[in-house]
Amino acid sequence: MLLQNTAATIDDMRKMSIPIVIVNTLNEETPTCDFAHAPEGQDGITSINQTKVPARMYIILQNDTLYDSGEYEDSVSGLTIRIRGNTSAYDYPMKPYKLKLQKKADLLLRGDKKYKDKDWLLLNDNRLNTVVGNKVSELVGISWHPEYEYVNFFLNNDYQGLYLLSESIKRNSDCRIDVNKEEGYIFENDAYWWNESVYADTHVINSRYNYTFKYPDSDKITEEQVNYIATVMDDVETSILDGTYPDKIDIESFAKWLLVHNIIGSYDSGGSNMYLTKYDNASKVSMSCPWDFSGMMMCGSYSKYDEMWASVQRNKLFYYPYLISNSNDAFQLMYLELWNSIKDVLFAEMDNFLADLKNSPQAESLNSCRKSTASKWYGENSYECKKSDIYAEIDGMREWFNGRKIWMDENTNKVYTGILRVTAESPKSHTIYDMRGRKVPAMSQNGIYIFNKKKTLNRK
Repeated sequence: MLLQNTAATIDDMRKMSIPIVIVNTLNEETPTCDFAHAPEGQDGITSINQTKVPARMYIILQNDTLYDSGEYEDSVSGLTIRIRGNTSAYDYPMKPYKLKLQKKADLLLRGDKKYKDKDWLLLNDNRLNTVVGNKVSELVGISWHPEYEYVNFFLNNDYQGLYLLSESIKRNSDCRIDVNKEEGYIFENDAYWWNESVYADTHVINSRYNYTFKYPDSDKITEEQVNYIATVMDDVETSILDGTYPDKIDIESFAKWLLVHNIIGSYDSGGSNMYLTKYDNASKVSMSCPWDFSGMMMCGSYSKYDEMWASVQRNKLFYYPYLISNSNDAFQLMYLELWNSIKDVLFAEMDNFLADLKNSPQAESLNSCRKSTASKWYGENSYECKKSDIYAEIDGMREWFNGRKIWMDENTNKVYTGILRVTAESPKSHTIYDMRGRKVPAMSQNGIYIFNKKKTLNRK
C-alpha cells in the first residue's frame, strides 16, 4: 500500500550527498503496464503493454543542476520513460524504469563524451546486491559491467525512493558491450522468451529456454540472423556433448561468469540473466557480463551439499553441468586456474571494499534514504523499514564472504578435479536428434545420435 504521507520531498533530499533524479512527464501521466503469466511448462511473470511516456528530466545535487534533458521533442530533446522488468516489476510497488533519451548523454556525468548513450535504467534495487555483484565481477576480470550511481528518484514531484541509475545491456563499442556492428550479436538465454515475438530455439541441450536478442534489436533482426544464431548454438551444444567445445566457445569467459556466481552464491538459475555475445561471424561464443544479483548469498543456506554451489552450476537447462563433467577438461582447468589465481586477493579486496563503504560518509546518506524509501512504500513500522539498515547489511555480507572463501577453498578442487563431480544427467526425453541438432524420427542409419540428452552410437 502506498503511504503518501511518509514520502520525502525534494527539499529533504537536497540535504543529502546523493544526486536527485527528477522526471516530470507530459500532463503528469504515470507510466503503466500489464503483466503476463508464463504458459504451462514455462517460468515467470513479466511486464507487458508498457506505456512510453514523454518527459523532461533533471539531475540535481543539493543546489546545483547537473543535467537537464529539455522538454520532450522527438529525436531532439527530453526522453520517454516506461516500466521495465519481470519479477522486479510485478512483486514490488516500487517499479523499475527504462529511460530513452532523445539525445545521447552520460547521465553518470563522467566527463568523457565516449560514455554518451540514449538508453539508461532506474533499478529499484537499493540493497547492496548490485553494487557487490558488480564489484566481484570487476575483481574476477569480467571485461565490462554496467556502471551505476545511487540516486533519489522523483516522478512528477512524488518521491519514489532510492534507486540505482545504471547503464543498460547494449552494444556500444566505446563504453558498453563491444561487438561488430555488422556481424555481432548480444543475446540472452531467456526464461521469458515466451513473451518475445522473435527468438532462436536450440534442440540439443537447451530445450526449455530460448535465445532472445539485445543486438540486433528484435524489431530489426532478420530471419536469417535468427536462424544463424540457432545454428551456432546448436553447434555449441553439440560440441559440449562431444568434447570439442574449445573450438566453439571462449572458455575463459564461461569460467569467469560461473566463478562470479559461485563466489556470490546465486540461487536464481532461471532469472540470472545469461547474456552471451558473438563478436562477428568468425569469433567464438562468449559469456557476457553477469546481471541481476537479486538471488545472491542464498546458496549455502541449505543443508544439501550440492545446494552450496550456484544454481546455474547444477541447472541442467544450461551448459555448466555438462562442462564440469566433460571428458575434455579444458573448462575445469581454466576454472581452477582462475580460482587459484584470484581467491586470496579477491576476498581481501571485498572485505576492504565493504569496510570502506561502512565507514564512508555516503553510508549515512544511503542509510537514511533507504529508510525513507521503505517508509514510503511499506510504512514506518514495517518489516522492510526495520531491515533497511545498511550497516547491518554490510556486517552480514562481510561475515558471509569470509565463510564463503573457507567453503570454496575446501570444495572447489574436489569438484573441478573430478574427485567429486557434478553429474549432467537430464530428464528423460524420447526425442531423437542427429549431431546437427535436427529432430529425426528414429535412429534409422548408422551413426551418432542424441537420445535422452546423451550421445548414442547406432550400429545396425
